[in-house]
Amino acid sequence: MTNNRIFFAVLLIFFPLLLAAADWPAVLNEFEKEENPQTALSILTEFEKTVSDPQILYEIFTRKAHLYDFLGDYRQAQECYEKAFSVRPSEPDFNMLLHSAALLIETNQIERAENQLDICLARCSDDVLLSQTYFYFAYAAFLKGEAKTSAACVQKILDINVKDTYESVKNYLPWIALFASRYPKEFAGITDLLKTAGYPIEPDDFDLRLLSPALMLAENGATEKAAVDFQEESESQKPQKRRLIVAGSYSLPENADAVLRDLEMQGLSGKIRKITQNGKIFYRIYVLPIEDDYERTVSFLKSLDIEAFIVNDVY
Repeated sequence: MTNNRIFFAVLLIFFPLLLAAADWPAVLNEFEKEENPQTALSILTEFEKTVSDPQILYEIFTRKAHLYDFLGDYRQAQECYEKAFSVRPSEPDFNMLLHSAALLIETNQIERAENQLDICLARCSDDVLLSQTYFYFAYAAFLKGEAKTSAACVQKILDINVKDTYESVKNYLPWIALFASRYPKEFAGITDLLKTAGYPIEPDDFDLRLLSPALMLAENGATEKAAVDFQEESESQKPQKRRLIVAGSYSLPENADAVLRDLEMQGLSGKIRKITQNGKIFYRIYVLPIEDDYERTVSFLKSLDIEAFIVNDVY
């Protein structure tokens, strides 16, 4: 009798896990077929409530983080990246923590970001991730006006990558150029070293005004070029984005074109941007608010059955 009780107790514990594991492929298939990002998020959020398996939760949080990032909701994206890192304590994904720290810097929560970067330095041994960690430290120091600290962190990146003759530093060159343009004295030794090694820090085809404060969040670690207003005289020197309204994301360009034409006929001004997320291509419509009234514009778009929301982005 006792053995039966133990069996049923164990079954009650593990059956929900087995059920969730069995359902996950079906949910994932439904998620991947969904073309509307908001609906895709709802699919994952509802399933998340039924799951306790760390690996499945990790996959859910990772996908939600990328979608929120795609939609410009940095607060939600950062929370999901942080959860993706924390949910598997025995198998931490430091790349998730770096994404979280980058978004904290993006939203001016630099102290929290530095705490997360400290964890990466203490526990991570991968050279690529360590280089990114020091880069984020360098950028945070740059925003705080700490020139010597910023230069010291960039030097750490060079020290890590010296064995491949700085080949893997190429993605950081535009940023180093930005730092050096503000603090030429502190970065003089670094820029001289890179030039001697054959790496010009100001490529002819790169416009520093196109640097995005999203901090190389692409999975491949490459710097994302996004048109931003670079405030030369700003104390923090952090590029500023403006508030815009997203009026839907569409999988087919002709659908986005048709919607934008209809909106323009109703007096709205907008444009379409092609965006790739998790291997999928979307065509996102941005519009400017009617008479600077964001809430009124969002309400109007929703009355047309268009998924609309406000983001800080580049127009």
